[in-house]
Amino acid sequence: MSNIQEVAKFMKLGEQKFPEAPTAILNWEELEGIVDKMGEEVAETSEALLFHVRGDKPNAARMIDGAIDTAYVALSLAIKIAGVEGAQRAWDEVSKANLSKVDGTYGPKVIDENGVVKKPEGFKHPNIYNAVFGKQGK
Repeated sequence: MSNIQEVAKFMKLGEQKFPEAPTAILNWEELEGIVDKMGEEVAETSEALLFHVRGDKPNAARMIDGAIDTAYVALSLAIKIAGVEGAQRAWDEVSKANLSKVDGTYGPKVIDENGVVKKPEGFKHPNIYNAVFGKQGK
C-alpha cells in the first residue's frame, strides 16, 4: 500500500470525502482548513527545531513526527483535489522531476554549500496538470 493509499484509508475511516477522479468542483473552505492544518504541523516541526537552536535538548522525534504529519496533511490535500489515482500520478511526476536533478538527466548535480540539491540548468518542472487531468491543458 502506497503512502497515498494509506492517507486515503485514513480519510475514509475518518469520514472525509474525496473525489474518485480529479475534479474542478472544490470546497474552498474545506481546502483552506487543510492548508491551515498543514501550517500547524509545519509550526510544530519548527518549534521542535527551535529547541535545538536555543541550545535545549534537541527533540529529533518531534521533528520527525512534525515532518511526517505535514506530509500526511499535504497528501490529504492532493487527494481532496485529485482523488487517489490522480494524487498518485502527481506524486510520480514530482518524484521523476526531483530525481532528474540528481540522476544526470541534466548533467552534473548542483548542490549548494548547505547540502541542498538545486535545479540544474535545463531542469523541466513536473507537469502536474497533465499528470492529473490528462494532456488537454497546460
